[in-house]
Amino acid sequence: MNIPPQRSKLHSYVIMDDKFEAQQQLNRLQENQYQSYQDRVNMFQQNNKILEQVRSHFKHPEQYEGDHLGGDLAWQNEYYKLYNDRLQKQFEDLLTGKGFSVYQKDLIIKPVSGNQFEELLISSDRLSPLLKALEDENKILKEEVSHLSGDLKRFIGMVELLLEENKYIREHINQKNRDITKLIETIGLNDGEEINDLKHKIHILTEENNILIKHLDEMKRFREEYDNFVYENDQEINRAREVIEKTKDDLEEALKREESLTKQLAQIEPKFTKYSQKVAELEEQVEELQNKLNHAKNDNQTLKSEYLHYKSHYEDLSRKRGDENDQLLQENNMLMNEKKEFKQQLLFKDRQIEELKQQVLSFRKDVETKGYDLDELSQAVNEFKNQIQVEKQRAESALQRERQMREQFEIIQSESQKNQIKCEQLERQYNSLLESSRQELQDKHIKYEGLIEKQKIKNREEMDSKDEEITDLKTKIVEKDRIIQQLNNELERRNSDVNDFKKKLQDLKESRNLLDRQAQELIQLKNENRDLHNNLLELKNSKASFSGGEKEYKQMLNQIREFEISISQLEKNNTLLKEENDHLKMQVQDQKQEVREFQEKLALSKKEIQQLKDERDEMMQKQMEERINKMGGYDQGFKSRQDKFDFDRSKGGNASTLDNQPYLQYK
Repeated sequence: MNIPPQRSKLHSYVIMDDKFEAQQQLNRLQENQYQSYQDRVNMFQQNNKILEQVRSHFKHPEQYEGDHLGGDLAWQNEYYKLYNDRLQKQFEDLLTGKGFSVYQKDLIIKPVSGNQFEELLISSDRLSPLLKALEDENKILKEEVSHLSGDLKRFIGMVELLLEENKYIREHINQKNRDITKLIETIGLNDGEEINDLKHKIHILTEENNILIKHLDEMKRFREEYDNFVYENDQEINRAREVIEKTKDDLEEALKREESLTKQLAQIEPKFTKYSQKVAELEEQVEELQNKLNHAKNDNQTLKSEYLHYKSHYEDLSRKRGDENDQLLQENNMLMNEKKEFKQQLLFKDRQIEELKQQVLSFRKDVETKGYDLDELSQAVNEFKNQIQVEKQRAESALQRERQMREQFEIIQSESQKNQIKCEQLERQYNSLLESSRQELQDKHIKYEGLIEKQKIKNREEMDSKDEEITDLKTKIVEKDRIIQQLNNELERRNSDVNDFKKKLQDLKESRNLLDRQAQELIQLKNENRDLHNNLLELKNSKASFSGGEKEYKQMLNQIREFEISISQLEKNNTLLKEENDHLKMQVQDQKQEVREFQEKLALSKKEIQQLKDERDEMMQKQMEERINKMGGYDQGFKSRQDKFDFDRSKGGNASTLDNQPYLQYK
């Protein structure tokens, strides 16, 4: 679409106006940054002044010594308190302004009372770590100030350049605005239709743009749906493979279970027969014991009846007291003895009865337990038999399917044999007809032999050309197979590389675990550092053995430095390991991308090979159809000429009208 020059100028003015507003916003941001840089520079300069004052205090302590310290003790103590408050205020300002480490905080001098003001005098050895730290901090601040001053100069140059550009753009915009007003005055009202036309075109273009955006969204959605479809197909293929593997495993487990069940059944059957025999023997023993118990009950009954008889007889004799008292007493004694014997016999019989009852109960319990065992065994045997029956039914169904397939195969084979027999019969008929006709048509065959040779040469040339095409296709297929083999080898190599990367990732995980352990050690070192600082505070608070405390302080400072060095080394190792891990992750992603590309190439090669195979099959099918059509034409021509020859023979004429017979020698 051609845009009018007035519209293009107006569009350029709008763009320049937007650029000017963006430049103004950038200028405001740069001015704010410049102000923040200026504030930081002022803060650094102020901190530098404070550090210089502190350094002068610690380097020239003699200026505070003199006659004014020779006064009374209370005035000197007050002077040292004021001196300590001043130092503490300066250190607090430094700490809140820039910040120092923990052991520098601990060196702030605290006020004391009494006659111990002499301990406030700090030796140069004690102050050397603080001075060194202050000098290092001052050096760092100076480097930062110089760096910021360079950045500030560059920033000022950039701001000046932007201001010049803004000035030039503003002048250009004013000039263009003046030009626009002149153009609007000169154009007049004739531009209304053109503006409406342009608005209409803009509306059409916006609608087309919206349609294209919708089409793009639909294409994106279609692409997402296609990706989801491919992903779902891959998932279904994986699930199908898992199901196949699972069914294979289940089949193997079922076969193993069937074998184990048959073995268990073979082991259980003799046990079952043995237990059944034992049950029969126990039942016989129970019957014998029941008979003995009944016999013992009968004996007990007879003894009771005899006892009652003797008791009644004794009562009769006791009533018949008389002259025969001695004899009766003797008889009574005899009867008493017999009674005792009978009682003993009764007790013995009762014991025997109880023993028999206990034996019967024990035998019943044994029978019940054995019966339970037999029931369980019979249930297990029935379950095993049912499982074996189910497996047998499955095997029989499989055998039935195999038998059906075999029957179908036999039917197909028999049909093929019948068709082959029919073909052989037709071939024999054809040969017989050919032989019979050859004898009669030998004289006319010479005329058409040249035509047949020409047809043979032509067919041979066609076959040679087709064979060449087939060989070319075979070479292409071999080449594609070789390419596929190379791609498979490359894929295996990539898989081995991926495995190596997995091993490296495992090593990285181990190193990460080592790093975690080192981090724990770092935390432990920090805790020890904190403990050392606490010990340092305790040593500073304690007032005894100043020289020993100074040595311990130096040792603690050395330990703190060693801990800080070890901490920095651990942090460096951590960063190196993280970088190496990221690098290996990137390599793994690259390897995955390469494997994906190789898989795509392999799929394309397989597709090309499949296309070549389809083309070859289609070509072979066409050749076979052509040959079959030729054979059908030859058979039809031969039959027509044979009918004509038979008709001429039946009339008594000669079969001289057999023209153009290229089929006679085609077999």
